[in-house]
Amino acid sequence: MHTRIGPVLFVVAALSVLSPTSVQAAENFEEAMQAVSEAMLAHDLEKALSLTRAAHTLAETPEEHCGTYVLEGSLCERLKRNVEAREAFRAALAVEGIDPDKRFSVYMLITFTYDSTEEAAAIQATYAEALKEDLSPPWRCVALAGFAGACEQEGEHGAALAAYDEILRTEGATPEQKARAHEAIGDIHVEQEEYEKALEDYVKALTLPDAAIRMFKPICCGVGKALMGLGRHAEARQVLLTCAENEDLPTPARDTAFWLLIDSLEEQGAAEEAGQLEKQRWELDSDQKLDRDLVLKAQSDYKAASLLAIGRHYKDTGRGEAALAACEAILELPGISPDRKSRALLAIGALHLEQGNRDEARKAFERVVQMEEAPAEVREEAQAHLDEMD
Repeated sequence: MHTRIGPVLFVVAALSVLSPTSVQAAENFEEAMQAVSEAMLAHDLEKALSLTRAAHTLAETPEEHCGTYVLEGSLCERLKRNVEAREAFRAALAVEGIDPDKRFSVYMLITFTYDSTEEAAAIQATYAEALKEDLSPPWRCVALAGFAGACEQEGEHGAALAAYDEILRTEGATPEQKARAHEAIGDIHVEQEEYEKALEDYVKALTLPDAAIRMFKPICCGVGKALMGLGRHAEARQVLLTCAENEDLPTPARDTAFWLLIDSLEEQGAAEEAGQLEKQRWELDSDQKLDRDLVLKAQSDYKAASLLAIGRHYKDTGRGEAALAACEAILELPGISPDRKSRALLAIGALHLEQGNRDEARKAFERVVQMEEAPAEVREEAQAHLDEMD
Protein backbone atom coordinates (compact mmCIF):
# COMPACT_ATOMS: atom_id res chain seq x y z
CA MET A 1 0.00 0.00 0.00
CA HIS A 2 3.05 2.31 0.22
CA THR A 3 2.65 3.95 -3.18
CA ARG A 4 5.04 6.54 -4.51
CA ILE A 5 3.42 9.54 -6.15
CA GLY A 6 5.05 12.51 -7.84
CA PRO A 7 6.54 14.69 -5.06
CA VAL A 8 5.77 18.38 -4.96
CA LEU A 9 8.97 20.41 -5.15
CA PHE A 10 8.72 24.02 -4.07
CA VAL A 11 11.63 25.13 -6.26
CA VAL A 12 9.92 24.59 -9.62
CA ALA A 13 9.35 28.29 -10.15
CA ALA A 14 12.96 28.98 -9.28
CA LEU A 15 14.20 26.67 -12.03
CA SER A 16 13.14 29.05 -14.80
CA VAL A 17 15.33 29.48 -17.85
CA LEU A 18 17.89 32.23 -17.25
CA SER A 19 21.35 32.93 -18.62
CA PRO A 20 24.11 30.46 -17.66
CA THR A 21 25.74 31.24 -14.34
CA SER A 22 27.24 29.57 -11.26
CA VAL A 23 26.40 29.80 -7.61
CA GLN A 24 29.64 31.60 -6.90
CA ALA A 25 28.62 34.32 -9.38
CA ALA A 26 24.91 34.19 -8.58
CA GLU A 27 23.46 37.38 -7.21
CA ASN A 28 20.06 36.01 -6.28
CA PHE A 29 18.14 32.82 -5.64
CA GLU A 30 16.81 32.51 -9.17
CA GLU A 31 20.29 32.59 -10.68
CA ALA A 32 21.46 30.01 -8.15
CA MET A 33 18.59 27.70 -9.09
CA GLN A 34 19.40 28.16 -12.77
CA ALA A 35 22.91 26.87 -12.10
CA VAL A 36 21.42 23.87 -10.29
CA SER A 37 19.06 23.29 -13.21
CA GLU A 38 21.91 23.29 -15.71
CA ALA A 39 23.87 20.76 -13.66
CA MET A 40 20.81 18.50 -13.48
CA LEU A 41 20.24 18.76 -17.23
CA ALA A 42 23.87 17.72 -17.69
CA HIS A 43 23.16 14.69 -15.42
CA ASP A 44 25.83 15.88 -12.98
CA LEU A 45 23.93 15.20 -9.77
CA GLU A 46 26.96 15.65 -7.50
CA LYS A 47 27.52 19.15 -8.87
CA ALA A 48 23.80 19.90 -8.63
CA LEU A 49 23.86 18.83 -4.97
CA SER A 50 26.89 20.98 -4.21
CA LEU A 51 25.31 23.99 -5.91
CA THR A 52 22.03 23.45 -4.08
CA ARG A 53 23.76 23.38 -0.73
CA ALA A 54 25.63 26.57 -1.61
CA ALA A 55 22.35 28.22 -2.62
CA HIS A 56 20.93 27.99 0.90
CA THR A 57 22.53 31.33 1.78
CA LEU A 58 20.63 33.06 -1.04
CA ALA A 59 17.18 31.82 -0.06
CA GLU A 60 15.06 34.54 1.50
CA THR A 61 11.42 33.43 1.78
CA PRO A 62 10.20 30.39 3.74
CA GLU A 63 9.19 28.77 0.43
CA GLU A 64 12.71 29.24 -0.97
CA HIS A 65 14.37 27.85 2.16
CA CYS A 66 12.00 24.87 2.27
CA GLY A 67 12.26 24.25 -1.47
CA THR A 68 16.07 24.27 -1.42
CA TYR A 69 16.14 21.67 1.35
CA VAL A 70 13.59 19.57 -0.55
CA LEU A 71 15.70 19.72 -3.70
CA GLU A 72 18.81 18.81 -1.69
CA GLY A 73 17.01 15.82 -0.20
CA SER A 74 15.70 14.69 -3.57
CA LEU A 75 19.19 14.83 -5.09
CA CYS A 76 20.60 12.87 -2.15
CA GLU A 77 17.93 10.22 -2.65
CA ARG A 78 18.76 9.93 -6.34
CA LEU A 79 22.39 9.48 -5.32
CA LYS A 80 21.31 6.66 -2.94
CA ARG A 81 22.35 8.69 0.12
CA ASN A 82 19.13 8.20 2.03
CA VAL A 83 20.35 9.27 5.46
CA GLU A 84 21.49 12.62 4.05
CA ALA A 85 18.19 12.87 2.16
CA ARG A 86 16.20 12.47 5.35
CA GLU A 87 18.33 15.10 7.09
CA ALA A 88 17.58 17.57 4.29
CA PHE A 89 13.88 16.79 4.32
CA ARG A 90 13.80 17.23 8.10
CA ALA A 91 15.46 20.61 7.65
CA ALA A 92 12.67 21.52 5.21
CA LEU A 93 10.09 20.58 7.84
CA ALA A 94 11.84 22.84 10.35
CA VAL A 95 11.15 25.89 8.18
CA GLU A 96 8.26 27.88 9.63
CA GLY A 97 5.39 29.36 7.66
CA ILE A 98 4.83 26.51 5.18
CA ASP A 99 1.30 25.35 4.36
CA PRO A 100 0.47 22.01 6.10
CA ASP A 101 -0.46 20.30 2.83
CA LYS A 102 2.89 21.29 1.34
CA ARG A 103 4.62 20.06 4.48
CA PHE A 104 2.88 16.74 4.01
CA SER A 105 4.54 16.31 0.60
CA VAL A 106 7.87 16.48 2.47
CA TYR A 107 6.75 13.74 4.85
CA MET A 108 5.93 11.60 1.81
CA LEU A 109 9.40 12.24 0.42
CA ILE A 110 10.83 10.99 3.70
CA THR A 111 8.84 7.76 3.44
CA PHE A 112 10.28 7.19 -0.05
CA THR A 113 13.77 6.99 1.44
CA TYR A 114 12.82 3.83 3.35
CA ASP A 115 12.49 0.29 2.02
CA SER A 116 8.75 -0.41 2.09
CA THR A 117 9.33 -4.04 3.15
CA GLU A 118 12.27 -3.84 5.53
CA GLU A 119 11.56 -0.43 7.07
CA ALA A 120 7.78 -0.35 7.31
CA ALA A 121 7.93 0.70 10.97
CA ALA A 122 9.82 3.87 10.02
CA ILE A 123 7.29 4.62 7.29
CA GLN A 124 4.47 4.06 9.79
CA ALA A 125 6.07 6.47 12.26
CA THR A 126 6.56 9.11 9.56
CA TYR A 127 2.93 9.00 8.49
CA ALA A 128 1.84 9.08 12.14
CA GLU A 129 3.86 12.26 12.56
CA ALA A 130 2.32 13.74 9.39
CA LEU A 131 -1.17 13.02 10.69
CA LYS A 132 -0.53 15.51 13.50
CA GLU A 133 -0.50 18.29 10.90
CA ASP A 134 -3.64 20.30 10.10
CA LEU A 135 -4.14 18.65 6.70
CA SER A 136 -7.02 19.23 4.31
CA PRO A 137 -9.39 16.20 4.08
CA PRO A 138 -8.03 14.73 0.80
CA TRP A 139 -4.42 14.93 1.97
CA ARG A 140 -5.31 13.58 5.40
CA CYS A 141 -6.85 10.61 3.63
CA VAL A 142 -3.61 10.11 1.68
CA ALA A 143 -1.71 10.13 4.98
CA LEU A 144 -4.18 7.70 6.54
CA ALA A 145 -3.86 5.34 3.57
CA GLY A 146 -0.06 5.46 3.80
CA PHE A 147 -0.18 4.84 7.54
CA ALA A 148 -2.63 1.95 7.07
CA GLY A 149 -0.45 0.36 4.41
CA ALA A 150 2.56 0.46 6.71
CA CYS A 151 0.46 -1.03 9.51
CA GLU A 152 -0.52 -3.89 7.21
CA GLN A 153 3.13 -4.48 6.39
CA GLU A 154 3.82 -4.70 10.13
CA GLY A 155 0.92 -7.11 10.63
CA GLU A 156 -1.09 -4.57 12.62
CA HIS A 157 -4.41 -5.20 10.92
CA GLY A 158 -6.50 -3.61 13.64
CA ALA A 159 -4.69 -0.28 13.31
CA ALA A 160 -4.91 -0.51 9.52
CA LEU A 161 -8.67 -1.13 9.62
CA ALA A 162 -9.12 1.82 11.98
CA ALA A 163 -7.24 4.11 9.59
CA TYR A 164 -9.26 2.97 6.58
CA ASP A 165 -12.45 3.40 8.58
CA GLU A 166 -11.43 6.99 9.35
CA ILE A 167 -11.06 7.63 5.62
CA LEU A 168 -14.62 6.40 5.11
CA ARG A 169 -15.83 8.74 7.85
CA THR A 170 -13.88 11.75 6.64
CA GLU A 171 -16.05 14.49 5.20
CA GLY A 172 -14.25 15.68 2.09
CA ALA A 173 -12.67 12.34 1.20
CA THR A 174 -12.96 11.74 -2.54
CA PRO A 175 -15.07 8.85 -3.90
CA GLU A 176 -11.85 7.30 -5.21
CA GLN A 177 -10.28 7.42 -1.74
CA LYS A 178 -13.35 5.78 -0.23
CA ALA A 179 -13.34 3.13 -2.94
CA ARG A 180 -9.70 2.33 -2.24
CA ALA A 181 -10.39 2.17 1.49
CA HIS A 182 -13.24 -0.31 1.02
CA GLU A 183 -11.05 -2.39 -1.28
CA ALA A 184 -8.19 -2.38 1.22
CA ILE A 185 -10.57 -3.44 4.01
CA GLY A 186 -11.78 -6.24 1.74
CA ASP A 187 -8.19 -7.35 1.15
CA ILE A 188 -7.56 -7.53 4.90
CA HIS A 189 -10.71 -9.62 5.40
CA VAL A 190 -9.52 -12.01 2.67
CA GLU A 191 -6.17 -12.33 4.41
CA GLN A 192 -8.03 -13.12 7.64
CA GLU A 193 -10.26 -15.62 5.75
CA GLU A 194 -13.38 -13.54 6.42
CA TYR A 195 -14.61 -13.91 2.87
CA GLU A 196 -18.21 -12.78 3.30
CA LYS A 197 -17.07 -9.57 4.98
CA ALA A 198 -14.57 -9.09 2.17
CA LEU A 199 -17.31 -9.31 -0.47
CA GLU A 200 -19.39 -6.70 1.36
CA ASP A 201 -16.55 -4.18 1.15
CA TYR A 202 -15.65 -5.12 -2.42
CA VAL A 203 -19.25 -4.41 -3.48
CA LYS A 204 -19.05 -0.98 -1.82
CA ALA A 205 -15.75 -0.31 -3.60
CA LEU A 206 -17.11 -1.46 -6.94
CA THR A 207 -20.11 0.86 -6.71
CA LEU A 208 -18.00 3.99 -6.08
CA PRO A 209 -16.40 5.90 -8.99
CA ASP A 210 -12.70 5.22 -9.38
CA ALA A 211 -11.19 6.27 -12.69
CA ALA A 212 -7.59 5.49 -11.77
CA ILE A 213 -5.69 2.98 -13.90
CA ARG A 214 -4.84 -0.09 -11.84
CA MET A 215 -1.41 -1.20 -12.90
CA PHE A 216 -0.74 -4.08 -10.54
CA LYS A 217 -3.57 -5.49 -8.42
CA PRO A 218 -7.05 -4.97 -9.87
CA ILE A 219 -9.99 -5.33 -7.50
CA CYS A 220 -11.23 -8.38 -9.41
CA CYS A 221 -8.25 -10.27 -7.99
CA GLY A 222 -9.46 -9.64 -4.45
CA VAL A 223 -12.97 -10.69 -5.46
CA GLY A 224 -11.56 -13.81 -7.08
CA LYS A 225 -9.64 -14.77 -3.93
CA ALA A 226 -12.73 -14.25 -1.77
CA LEU A 227 -14.86 -16.40 -4.07
CA MET A 228 -12.19 -19.12 -4.06
CA GLY A 229 -12.15 -18.96 -0.28
CA LEU A 230 -15.91 -19.62 -0.36
CA GLY A 231 -15.36 -22.61 -2.64
CA ARG A 232 -16.77 -20.88 -5.74
CA HIS A 233 -13.79 -21.53 -7.99
CA ALA A 234 -15.77 -21.53 -11.25
CA GLU A 235 -17.14 -18.03 -10.62
CA ALA A 236 -13.75 -16.84 -9.40
CA ARG A 237 -12.07 -18.00 -12.60
CA GLN A 238 -14.73 -16.34 -14.76
CA VAL A 239 -14.00 -13.05 -13.00
CA LEU A 240 -10.23 -13.43 -13.23
CA LEU A 241 -10.35 -14.37 -16.91
CA THR A 242 -11.99 -11.04 -17.74
CA CYS A 243 -8.78 -9.42 -16.54
CA ALA A 244 -6.17 -11.98 -17.59
CA GLU A 245 -7.37 -12.26 -21.21
CA ASN A 246 -8.02 -8.57 -21.88
CA GLU A 247 -5.08 -7.18 -23.86
CA ASP A 248 -6.16 -3.59 -23.19
CA LEU A 249 -5.26 -3.92 -19.50
CA PRO A 250 -1.75 -3.32 -18.09
CA THR A 251 0.47 -6.40 -18.23
CA PRO A 252 1.24 -6.42 -14.46
CA ALA A 253 -2.49 -6.47 -13.66
CA ARG A 254 -3.07 -9.33 -16.10
CA ASP A 255 -0.08 -11.19 -14.65
CA THR A 256 -1.61 -11.04 -11.16
CA ALA A 257 -4.89 -12.43 -12.50
CA PHE A 258 -3.07 -15.25 -14.30
CA TRP A 259 -1.25 -16.25 -11.11
CA LEU A 260 -4.53 -16.54 -9.21
CA LEU A 261 -6.13 -18.49 -12.04
CA ILE A 262 -3.23 -20.93 -12.07
CA ASP A 263 -3.45 -21.33 -8.28
CA SER A 264 -7.18 -22.04 -8.51
CA LEU A 265 -6.77 -24.66 -11.23
CA GLU A 266 -3.90 -26.38 -9.42
CA GLU A 267 -5.94 -26.43 -6.20
CA GLN A 268 -8.77 -28.09 -8.16
CA GLY A 269 -6.39 -30.66 -9.65
CA ALA A 270 -6.57 -29.25 -13.20
CA ALA A 271 -2.83 -29.31 -13.83
CA GLU A 272 -3.11 -29.40 -17.63
CA GLU A 273 -5.28 -26.28 -17.78
CA ALA A 274 -2.99 -24.56 -15.31
CA GLY A 275 -0.03 -25.35 -17.56
CA GLN A 276 -1.80 -23.83 -20.56
CA LEU A 277 -2.44 -20.62 -18.64
CA GLU A 278 1.19 -20.57 -17.52
CA LYS A 279 2.21 -20.52 -21.20
CA GLN A 280 -0.19 -17.63 -21.85
CA ARG A 281 1.28 -15.80 -18.90
CA TRP A 282 4.81 -16.06 -20.28
CA GLU A 283 3.58 -14.61 -23.57
CA LEU A 284 2.29 -11.39 -21.99
CA ASP A 285 3.49 -8.23 -23.71
CA SER A 286 6.12 -6.56 -21.52
CA ASP A 287 6.44 -3.55 -23.83
CA GLN A 288 2.82 -2.56 -24.33
CA LYS A 289 1.43 0.91 -25.03
CA LEU A 290 -1.69 1.66 -23.04
CA ASP A 291 -4.72 3.59 -24.22
CA ARG A 292 -6.35 5.19 -21.16
CA ASP A 293 -9.89 5.02 -22.55
CA LEU A 294 -9.52 1.34 -23.44
CA VAL A 295 -8.01 0.55 -20.04
CA LEU A 296 -10.89 2.20 -18.20
CA LYS A 297 -13.40 0.36 -20.39
CA ALA A 298 -11.64 -2.94 -19.65
CA GLN A 299 -11.69 -2.13 -15.94
CA SER A 300 -15.44 -1.56 -16.12
CA ASP A 301 -15.70 -4.99 -17.72
CA TYR A 302 -13.98 -6.85 -14.89
CA LYS A 303 -15.88 -4.77 -12.33
CA ALA A 304 -19.13 -5.88 -13.98
CA ALA A 305 -17.98 -9.50 -13.97
CA SER A 306 -17.09 -9.17 -10.28
CA LEU A 307 -20.47 -7.73 -9.34
CA LEU A 308 -22.33 -10.36 -11.35
CA ALA A 309 -20.40 -13.18 -9.67
CA ILE A 310 -21.03 -11.70 -6.23
CA GLY A 311 -24.70 -11.33 -7.16
CA ARG A 312 -24.89 -15.03 -8.06
CA HIS A 313 -23.30 -15.94 -4.74
CA TYR A 314 -25.79 -13.81 -2.83
CA LYS A 315 -28.71 -15.30 -4.79
CA ASP A 316 -27.55 -18.84 -4.08
CA THR A 317 -27.20 -18.08 -0.38
CA GLY A 318 -30.67 -16.58 -0.04
CA ARG A 319 -29.77 -12.87 -0.09
CA GLY A 320 -31.98 -11.70 -2.92
CA GLU A 321 -31.93 -7.98 -2.09
CA ALA A 322 -28.13 -7.92 -1.88
CA ALA A 323 -27.94 -9.85 -5.16
CA LEU A 324 -30.28 -7.37 -6.82
CA ALA A 325 -28.25 -4.39 -5.56
CA ALA A 326 -25.01 -5.90 -6.90
CA CYS A 327 -26.51 -6.54 -10.34
CA GLU A 328 -28.16 -3.13 -10.55
CA ALA A 329 -24.81 -1.48 -9.75
CA ILE A 330 -23.45 -2.96 -12.99
CA LEU A 331 -25.79 -0.71 -14.98
CA GLU A 332 -24.11 2.38 -13.45
CA LEU A 333 -20.58 1.45 -14.53
CA PRO A 334 -19.14 3.75 -17.24
CA GLY A 335 -18.50 2.24 -20.66
CA ILE A 336 -20.15 -1.08 -19.85
CA SER A 337 -20.35 -3.45 -22.82
CA PRO A 338 -23.71 -4.63 -24.24
CA ASP A 339 -22.74 -8.18 -23.25
CA ARG A 340 -22.27 -7.29 -19.57
CA LYS A 341 -25.27 -4.97 -19.50
CA SER A 342 -27.60 -7.57 -21.00
CA ARG A 343 -26.43 -10.28 -18.60
CA ALA A 344 -26.92 -7.91 -15.67
CA LEU A 345 -30.45 -7.10 -16.85
CA LEU A 346 -31.20 -10.80 -17.32
CA ALA A 347 -30.07 -11.48 -13.75
CA ILE A 348 -32.09 -8.51 -12.47
CA GLY A 349 -35.20 -9.81 -14.23
CA ALA A 350 -34.73 -13.29 -12.80
CA LEU A 351 -34.27 -11.90 -9.29
CA HIS A 352 -37.40 -9.77 -9.53
CA LEU A 353 -39.33 -12.74 -10.85
CA GLU A 354 -38.13 -14.90 -7.98
CA GLN A 355 -39.26 -12.21 -5.53
CA GLY A 356 -42.70 -11.92 -7.16
CA ASN A 357 -42.06 -8.52 -8.75
CA ARG A 358 -43.45 -9.48 -12.15
CA ASP A 359 -43.75 -5.95 -13.53
CA GLU A 360 -40.12 -5.15 -12.75
CA ALA A 361 -39.04 -8.53 -14.11
CA ARG A 362 -40.90 -7.90 -17.35
CA LYS A 363 -39.26 -4.47 -17.76
CA ALA A 364 -35.79 -5.98 -17.35
CA PHE A 365 -36.43 -8.86 -19.77
CA GLU A 366 -37.93 -6.50 -22.36
CA ARG A 367 -34.86 -4.28 -22.18
CA VAL A 368 -32.69 -7.31 -22.93
CA VAL A 369 -34.81 -8.38 -25.90
CA GLN A 370 -34.62 -4.86 -27.34
CA MET A 371 -30.78 -4.78 -27.13
CA GLU A 372 -29.64 -5.61 -30.66
CA GLU A 373 -26.00 -5.84 -29.59
CA ALA A 374 -26.70 -8.30 -26.78
CA PRO A 375 -25.57 -11.92 -27.30
CA ALA A 376 -28.24 -14.02 -29.04
CA GLU A 377 -28.41 -16.59 -26.24
CA VAL A 378 -29.05 -13.86 -23.65
CA ARG A 379 -31.86 -12.32 -25.70
CA GLU A 380 -33.35 -15.75 -26.29
CA GLU A 381 -33.34 -16.53 -22.56
CA ALA A 382 -35.00 -13.20 -21.79
CA GLN A 383 -37.66 -13.88 -24.44
CA ALA A 384 -38.26 -17.33 -22.97
CA HIS A 385 -38.95 -15.74 -19.59
CA LEU A 386 -41.39 -13.31 -21.22
CA ASP A 387 -43.18 -16.15 -23.00
CA GLU A 388 -43.56 -18.03 -19.73
CA MET A 389 -44.99 -14.94 -18.04
CA ASP A 390 -47.71 -14.42 -20.71
